Amino acid sequence: MKFKALSLILYTFLVLFSCTEGDILSENQPPEEPTEELPKEEEPVKPKTYPKAVLDISDAASLVGLENVAGGRVASEKSNLFKITDDGKFEMVAFVYPDGSPLDSTVTVNVTPSLTVFQLYHVNPDYLLLTGQFVFPDTLGGSKQTDIILARKSDGAIFGFERGLNLVNQYGVRAFKHDAVGNVYFMTSDNNVAKLSLDNPDQLTRIPYLATGQQAIKFEILPDGTCLYEKGGYPMVFRVRKLNGGIFDFVPPDDQVNAAIWTGSDNQVYCSTYSYERAMIYKVTTNNNDVVIDTVAVTDDHQIVIGITNMHNRHYRIHTDRSTIFVSDQDPDESFEFFEDDKSIRGITLPFVKSGCTIAGASKFNYYITVDDNIYKVDISTHAYTKILSAGEFEIYSMTVNDDDVVQFSGLRFSDGKKILAEIKNGTLNVIEEEMNRTAVILERLY
Repeated sequence: MKFKALSLILYTFLVLFSCTEGDILSENQPPEEPTEELPKEEEPVKPKTYPKAVLDISDAASLVGLENVAGGRVASEKSNLFKITDDGKFEMVAFVYPDGSPLDSTVTVNVTPSLTVFQLYHVNPDYLLLTGQFVFPDTLGGSKQTDIILARKSDGAIFGFERGLNLVNQYGVRAFKHDAVGNVYFMTSDNNVAKLSLDNPDQLTRIPYLATGQQAIKFEILPDGTCLYEKGGYPMVFRVRKLNGGIFDFVPPDDQVNAAIWTGSDNQVYCSTYSYERAMIYKVTTNNNDVVIDTVAVTDDHQIVIGITNMHNRHYRIHTDRSTIFVSDQDPDESFEFFEDDKSIRGITLPFVKSGCTIAGASKFNYYITVDDNIYKVDISTHAYTKILSAGEFEIYSMTVNDDDVVQFSGLRFSDGKKILAEIKNGTLNVIEEEMNRTAVILERLY
């Protein structure tokens, strides 16, 4: 009996000491509830992005804006802008990706690119400004529409540009002016002058440059940023916006009336005055914040006096390496040349000039004037002239020329009534395009 009791005690002792602490605790705790695994949060789906669209102009030597087809519609390709490449090819300009590849087909299903150019302006050697109607995809594949774009010539990159402009390319004078450090100046729709830096084209900020309430009809920029402008009215007022914002009025001599302002071939700013008997030319400079007006030329030559009297709205301006040529588009005897180096003035007679002619641009060696059905090439040094077309062949609509005397023109060919685009190089005429039968309303050399 004692043996049985002892065995039971020994068994109980062994059982107790063979259990772990966890076994004992687990026996005294309720069983754990089964846990459910929480579903993982799905990462948001990132929208697909595309490269920024650019204009396909990196290989363009000239840009051509064709007239819209009947009814104001753009051609079936949805572009009226074409390019002439360095090797003479005539191709439509389109929106593409920066590597030159066409826009993604999944994008163009929803966005129909459209490129209609009304006007084209050279902002500086690197940028163009185009106005018109533009539709192209953004980086998310959506549609972007605007009526004005800034385009880089080298790669066609597109940037936004604020509206409210009053731009005119007239008589060889560019709408955009520059100072010595590259700032850009232009007229705004309220006839103020705006200043703009292109250092960061993605973030353009224009600054009103004239004092509040001041208006200009024309302006020139001195290298330091001082602005000489025509205030308008009669007699015309020339006014200077100084660097500190102050105003300086140019007061002509008692017998003189203000005529015109311009930038010379030396990048200095000049203005002129006239009376019935004589005309005067002045150079405008600054000394710190003071405006300095120096009389640099006086003439009583009647031909030149008449030319300076009428130069405000009737003279195309051509820069040579040492002078500025003012070519009248109205009268054969009103053209003249002002030499900035020695401040002399020479009259020029061009017998073929008459009302309705067009001064079409200049190379390093010649300038060109279209009259009726012909183009005259005029030597930039001697002003001797020759015709470069045969009479009765073409009616000239627009023309451009590069520094090496390669002429491109849009015109009506009398022999078959077709509107053509042609080039004259080394005396040989080659037709670039004749199948579209449309006038080039824009014809601009890029380089």
